[in-house]
Order: sequence, then C-alpha cells, then structure tokens
Amino acid sequence: MSFAQAARGANEINRLFVFYPKSQKLIDEENSANYPNLHYNEKRDCVTSDIFYDGSATYFF
Repeated sequence: MSFAQAARGANEINRLFVFYPKSQKLIDEENSANYPNLHYNEKRDCVTSDIFYDGSATYFF
C-alpha cells in the first residue's frame, strides 16, 4: 500500500503487509515505511527496497 513519496518522487513509501496462512491474518510490518520502493524479488525470493538519494542503495529482506 503506497501512502507517500520522497526524494522528488523517486522514492515511494509503502507499508508492507504479510499474510500468514495458518492464522489467516495480514500482519503490518511496523518498520516497512522506513524502506522505500518495496517490491517482491522473485529471483531471490525476498522483499527488496531500492533507495534513491545522491546515489542509490538496495536492501534485501
């Protein structure tokens, strides 16, 4: 769920919700808003954050 933008629109701030099938619940990952441009990386089977500033950085979760 996108709710804000930063860095002149280059960084989209999202909230990450994870579905747990056993409990049938969506859980809000509290710190997910600290990592912009979240997306699922199929190749690495993880969530990735691409951060843009004077340079750029990629975080894998």
